Amino acid sequence: GRRIGDLAQGLDEGGVVAGDGGVVLGGVAERRGGEPGTLGVVEAILVPILAQGRVLGVFSAAIIDSGRRLDEPQRELLQALGRQAGLIVQNSQLYESAERLRRQAEEASVAKDQFFANVSHELRTPLTLSLAPLEEMLARGPALEAATRDEFLQTIYNNQLRLLRLINNLLDFSRLDAG
Repeated sequence: GRRIGDLAQGLDEGGVVAGDGGVVLGGVAERRGGEPGTLGVVEAILVPILAQGRVLGVFSAAIIDSGRRLDEPQRELLQALGRQAGLIVQNSQLYESAERLRRQAEEASVAKDQFFANVSHELRTPLTLSLAPLEEMLARGPALEAATRDEFLQTIYNNQLRLLRLINNLLDFSRLDAG
């Protein structure tokens, strides 16, 4: 595209020139009729604030009643400021996005920790309830009455079934989560 400075060289007193770096308005005060109380703007530049190719806003600069015009270095400075402002906005948006992702990861980590704490408790309960009768059976050995032994074996069996169901549910959940 054509540079704003090249375009502004041919700007007459009442002209408007647009290019990649902004819009230059010439003779603004004259078009307003030079009314008392006006700012007396001789020339103004509107510079887009861009981020990722999108216009986020515009800032302006003006020459007021000095008889001067915006020269090329001034235009380039203003255009650089527009680009920098766009980068600042873009970096701010990236930072906010990174912070949001960090918070989501932190929340997922807390949820994962809570899940594993719950799973550990649920698995530990049937294991503990199976170990107590086994320890008693081992301690008493052959002196254990048949009815008590059968009751202990039933308790162990029921808790092992519960443990198996919990593990199967975990595996099912893992498969669903994997897709």
